[in-house]
Amino acid sequence: MEHIQVKNNIQAIREIASFIEGLSEPYQLSMKEVFDLNLALEELVSNIVFYGYTDKEDHLIDIHVDCAVGKPIVLTIEDDATPFNPLEEDHSSELKKSAEDREVGGLGILFVRNVMDELKYERVGDKNRIILTKKRSSK
Repeated sequence: MEHIQVKNNIQAIREIASFIEGLSEPYQLSMKEVFDLNLALEELVSNIVFYGYTDKEDHLIDIHVDCAVGKPIVLTIEDDATPFNPLEEDHSSELKKSAEDREVGGLGILFVRNVMDELKYERVGDKNRIILTKKRSSK
């Protein structure tokens, strides 16, 4: 299991992307898997950074990656932001609207649902925990 801890600022996205790319060779991640993991993490972490905190203080976001060869990839994101379950929102009807008629936001979680096989949210103590699972692609 690999782990990275980042501060709640948007520069963390670059740090996370480099971290995921660094896992590709030792864990035999395909380019598509790396892309999908980074897309999901960018969406979820940027939402935490932009909308999760009511103060201007530094907070830490923990990301655990279990990507053992031959097993599904499991990402776990934990933060101490305001309780929020992004999976409760259903924005699928927004896809049927023209770009001008769509509400701002909400489509990102649809992208995450599209690239990951399973998503789960839980509140554990004072932490939000999102667990994402992706089946390994055959090479």
